[in-house]
Amino acid sequence: MSVNLIVCNGAYKSGSTWVEKIVREVLEVTPFERDCLDEYQSDSLNFNKIEYFFKNSKSGNYVTKSHESSPIRVGEGNQGGISIKVLMIKRDPRAIFLSYYHHFCRSVGFKIPILLFYYCVGKYKLVEVYTYNSNWMEESDVLWLNYEDLHGDIEGEINKVADFLKVSVDVSAVVSATSISSLRNKEKSLKQKKFYRKGSPYEWKTSIPHSLSNKIVEVYRNPCLADRLVTWFLFDLRRKLFKLTFFRGV
Repeated sequence: MSVNLIVCNGAYKSGSTWVEKIVREVLEVTPFERDCLDEYQSDSLNFNKIEYFFKNSKSGNYVTKSHESSPIRVGEGNQGGISIKVLMIKRDPRAIFLSYYHHFCRSVGFKIPILLFYYCVGKYKLVEVYTYNSNWMEESDVLWLNYEDLHGDIEGEINKVADFLKVSVDVSAVVSATSISSLRNKEKSLKQKKFYRKGSPYEWKTSIPHSLSNKIVEVYRNPCLADRLVTWFLFDLRRKLFKLTFFRGV
C-alpha cells in the first residue's frame, strides 16, 4: 500500500472540520506519528513538520484537517511516491462572517455590535478568505465542495468524495455518522459542542442586516487595495514578525 495524504482544507470557518469527519468515515485511516501532530488540531499534520512526515511515514491513508493557504507547501509532498489529494471547501462569505463573529465574541467573552466587528476585524477576515480561495483556484487534483451543498445534498457530496478518493462506501452509514447533530452529540465538552453551533447554512439571512449583507458580498468579491494592505498588516505581517495569535483563527 502506498502513502496517501488527504488534506481536508478550507479557509477558517468554511467547514474543513466537517469534510475531515466525512473522509475519516469513508477511508481506513492511519494515524500520524506524534512528532508530526499539530498542537492545536488533534490528529492533524503540522505542516511545519511535513518534511519529517515525508521521510518517516509508513504506508497508509493519512487524513488531516488544514487551513493551509499555500498550494506550494502542499505540493511539495508529491515526491518519493507519496500521493497527495486535496479537498477544498467553500462557503457563502456571509455565513463565514457570521460564524467568525460568534467565534470572536465567545473568545473575548462578550458580545460586540456586529457592525463594529465588521469594520474592525470582519471585513479584513473576508479579504483574507478571498485571497485564500484565490490561491487554490488554479490547482489540479483538487476536489471543491460547498458547505451549502453538504446541507442540501449530503449524500451526493459524499459520493463525490468517494469517487475522488476512488473508494466505495455505505453512504447512509456515513450520513448517519457525520450529520451536524451527530457530530455535536459526539463531543464531550460544551466548548466543542458550541464549535458546531446551529450549523445552519442560511442563518445569516435573519442575523445580518440587509445593508451589511451587501457590504460583506462586495468586500469579498472586490477587495480594494487599501483593504488588502490592512489585511496583510493585520494578519500576515503580524503573524510572521511576532508569531502572535490572540486566539485561534486571529
